[in-house]
Amino acid sequence: MSESEPYDLEEYLSARVATVLKRMGIPLAEVGKYPVQHFMAEANFGRRSLADLSRACALLGHDPPLGYEDWWVAKAAVEEVRRDKDPKPITQPPVHAKLPPFTAEDLMLSLEGLIDRMGNDRLEVIAANRLLPGASMKLTELGEIYGVSRERIRQLELRAFVRMRVEVRHSPLLVALSNELNAGHATFNDAALHMYDLMLGRAREDTAFSLATILVGILGNAKSLGIGYRQLMPKARTVIGDFRRERRRAERRAFRAERRSKAYAARCLSLLECIFSSAAWPAEPRILSSIPPRSVGRAREINFDEDGSNKGVFRSMRQGYGDVHYDSGLEYTVLSAIDASTREVPWYMEQPLAIPFFTEKERRRVHYPDILLMSASGRLLLVEGKPIYRMLHLDTFIKGKVALEHAWSRGWGYVITDERGRTLKLLYELPSFEREDEFVSLVRKTGEMKNGKFQQIRMDMEISYTDCCSAMLRHDLVHDTLRRMVTSLPPGQSWRSLCGVSVVDSGLAA
Repeated sequence: MSESEPYDLEEYLSARVATVLKRMGIPLAEVGKYPVQHFMAEANFGRRSLADLSRACALLGHDPPLGYEDWWVAKAAVEEVRRDKDPKPITQPPVHAKLPPFTAEDLMLSLEGLIDRMGNDRLEVIAANRLLPGASMKLTELGEIYGVSRERIRQLELRAFVRMRVEVRHSPLLVALSNELNAGHATFNDAALHMYDLMLGRAREDTAFSLATILVGILGNAKSLGIGYRQLMPKARTVIGDFRRERRRAERRAFRAERRSKAYAARCLSLLECIFSSAAWPAEPRILSSIPPRSVGRAREINFDEDGSNKGVFRSMRQGYGDVHYDSGLEYTVLSAIDASTREVPWYMEQPLAIPFFTEKERRRVHYPDILLMSASGRLLLVEGKPIYRMLHLDTFIKGKVALEHAWSRGWGYVITDERGRTLKLLYELPSFEREDEFVSLVRKTGEMKNGKFQQIRMDMEISYTDCCSAMLRHDLVHDTLRRMVTSLPPGQSWRSLCGVSVVDSGLAA
């Protein structure tokens, strides 16, 4: 250095700065060719040393380190943020070279080039290779192979790590990556994750993780990133590893949510297909050309104060629908499926109307059907939700006949279903079981049978409740809930009209 510089460094620089320049092998006249981060990454070199170096360059007419003024502006802004003050605007961002195009192979060659410059210390080179992606040998295994202790290998690895940080200046690609890493990031986590994103675009996930951690370790500026240089690599491994695990959890959660959403959509579509295909439609159904207004209002407001009931409200996903009231858990299941199927059901209304009627004893009653909906083809359908154990009650038959007559008079369809899409028609069309005739003859033998006796016969004959209901529909039997008996329907009455088996059916495609 004395041949190229006729002056003594000690005259213009402190002993500390002169020692750093000699160790780096950089003449004072060429300081302007290197960025500030290269000097700040050296041991025993801080802000005062940087100011001393720039002062000496000014006295001798040399250029200061690259980005010197911008570095001080950014440093002042960070200090003000730490003091909880409003940072002054930075008029110009820190200047650093644009990243050249490179691949993972180019990066590996640059890292291997750093190791090649270490000399002939075989153990140190071996320890350095442990830092590269794909290394699988442990410290203990290397110590056993070369006859040294595990701690000695660790010491050599640390020394190799420090030497790799020093040799970075000889690789243009690594210098550009160093500028990208150390400039413009508010926290260490942001810098580490930014480096990981750069590597993800050029290598597989595991290789990108290894490359990002080693690059943060050997390229990171300990002072600008606010962490000791020995902790750069472990900290980067922790930060990027936590990010990868959290991203995998988020991807698994998103996958499960999407799978549940698809399964729920399939269940909703299956329910609606069963409802539309099993409905009893009039000979000339009415078809609407436009969607009715939602402001029709409910015919009955639900009393939510009853104890032990499953009544409630849920928020509709459709615009303008607001709160949807349901009277039971079954209604909630059917209504939520209809609400989610905007394509198959463009419009619906819960508790849409009141149908007055008179019983056989001339008592006036009012029936409130559960749902009125419109299909994609414009047909209106009146839906009554009943669990399967209540479908064959006499009260259900009476109200169903009234609702069917009311619906057909307006050109609507009518259907009774449970939450799984098991309608009266589907129950009616189930195949007969082996002992059906024997079961029905036993029930009709006495004309009327107590519910307890009926259930006992069903259990003795090992008949499922679904098959039992199917047989009762085909043979016009009914549960009389008031007298708690199983009896036949009145003469001239049949389940066939409610089941829709005597009229032309229409599916979703109609």
